Amino acid sequence: TGALIPLAEVASVEFTDTPQTISRQNGRYTVTVSAVPTEAERFTAQRDIISGVREINFPVGVSLGQAAQAEMVSEELSSLGIAVLTAILLVFMVMVIQFESIRHSLMVMTCIPFAGIGAFFLMFITGTTVNMVSMLGFLILIGLVVNNGILFVDTTNKYREEMSLYEALIHTGKTRLRPILMITMTTVLAMLPLALGIGSGAEMMQGLGITVIGGLMASTMLALILLPTFYLMIDGNPEKRAEKKIKREEKREKQIAARTQKTKA
Repeated sequence: TGALIPLAEVASVEFTDTPQTISRQNGRYTVTVSAVPTEAERFTAQRDIISGVREINFPVGVSLGQAAQAEMVSEELSSLGIAVLTAILLVFMVMVIQFESIRHSLMVMTCIPFAGIGAFFLMFITGTTVNMVSMLGFLILIGLVVNNGILFVDTTNKYREEMSLYEALIHTGKTRLRPILMITMTTVLAMLPLALGIGSGAEMMQGLGITVIGGLMASTMLALILLPTFYLMIDGNPEKRAEKKIKREEKREKQIAARTQKTKA
């Protein structure tokens, strides 16, 4: 007749839980749980959720996995970590070729841990987490912080041709203090707007500026104080090394002479 009648008049109604859509991934049923984190928890939400879900006892056949986007982020962070290690190795190789000395190259490489201390300290103060943007800042730092060390060690090596090591370190500190501070301050000032998040979309790259500023400032201050100390500790006794070298050559000559006499006999 075209009249409307209640469904309960002709059927038994029951309420049950059922998915609106059924999706599969690699032949298995999948259910995606997603959420929009708050601004304060945008970098730590994933870690907190995963740690919380791991405490849940899932039924047999149910497993936990990350979405494709989260897996992509993890892979990119791993790739950036490999890039940082590769950059450190390449910088070390270039310095060995330039100085023709492993000792001097290792002294310059000590600037990198100094930079890491400052970067992590400033990140802790500002609440910045380790992410892809901050990892890019670490990658940039590797090329920046060694410049001050190269300048200091190279100048000291030149002064050592005319004076003692102690005097060479003092003269290097006096002559290179101003250029090193100028290079550091100009770079810090250039990164300051990025670290403060000034401009449209600058919040996304804020971690890069914070990492570079913290690493540069700490590396400069510590390098000017500790790098001369390391130089004096590692390279401060050239006379002893010369004596050891002479003794090794004399021992080698005696061994060659002994072999020669044995061969003649």
